[in-house]
Amino acid sequence: MSKSDKPTIEPKYELFGEPKDGVYRIRALRDFGCVKKGDIGGRILTEKCLSHSGNCWVFDNSRIYDGVLKDNAIMRDNSVIIGGGTVYGNAKICGNAMVSDKAEVYGNATILSNSLITHNAHVYGNATVRDSSSVSGYARVFGRANVRGNSDVRDKGTVFDGAIIDSSVVSGNAVVRGNAKIISASVCGDAVVFDNQQVLHYCEVDLSNIVDSIRCQTGLAVFNGKITCYKRVRDDLTSLYDKDFKYVVGEYMEVLDAEQSNESCTSGLHFSNATYWDNSVHILSNTKLLICEVALEDVITCQQGKIRAKRCLVLGICD
Repeated sequence: MSKSDKPTIEPKYELFGEPKDGVYRIRALRDFGCVKKGDIGGRILTEKCLSHSGNCWVFDNSRIYDGVLKDNAIMRDNSVIIGGGTVYGNAKICGNAMVSDKAEVYGNATILSNSLITHNAHVYGNATVRDSSSVSGYARVFGRANVRGNSDVRDKGTVFDGAIIDSSVVSGNAVVRGNAKIISASVCGDAVVFDNQQVLHYCEVDLSNIVDSIRCQTGLAVFNGKITCYKRVRDDLTSLYDKDFKYVVGEYMEVLDAEQSNESCTSGLHFSNATYWDNSVHILSNTKLLICEVALEDVITCQQGKIRAKRCLVLGICD
């Protein structure tokens, strides 16, 4: 074989019969995957829609009007690809699900029931979207994320890890990750919900609201305009990052030149929940955990699971 010759792929199906709504039935020409020679599949517009490579197949009454199914991906039931949607890898599209308008579904992702993936959205990894839910815009759903119960992930919303979105909306630049659960609620703006946090029952979370931000990023509540929070310091109560800054129990501590921005790791006093530092073994040795009180008016920002403030009252040292 010369270098210019390209290996040919044996066709695995043919189009046959009269078109219905512009798409043709397919019939297998050879055995592959769980498909046997002679099996009748769904409908496609042209052979550009369904690869002859891999074990990809269009089952039942599924249809590809304008899009691509390739690799080992499959479509079942009455699912549809339209508007330049692409499904590949080991992805599965079932029920009355639809992938449209340049959206992509890949990896081991599964789209079920009447769900819609559209307008440049990506669903991948081991993610599942079901129960008439939608993922649209430039939203991303991946990892082991589960979007269900007629939920809507849109705009540039991102859901990943083992997060669960149930009967809820994630929009704007919001991020839901870890094992977080959003149930019958809305997460929007630049909000970040993570780890084992839960947002439940008609609550709306938006980082433009600092109280929402603190609650959802740290799990701490604001009561009477104040937050009871925690701070990890050295054994001698000096800052982990500034040995000249020493905390004194019963006194107010203040950083006069704290940066007034949304940056997380910059000048100021940093606080979180009591377990924030538990995975930082190098920090835990020879340190103490302070319990502090921060007035809401002294909070500069809450980012990446931490409160950054200009002033606090040191209440005591945790056992």
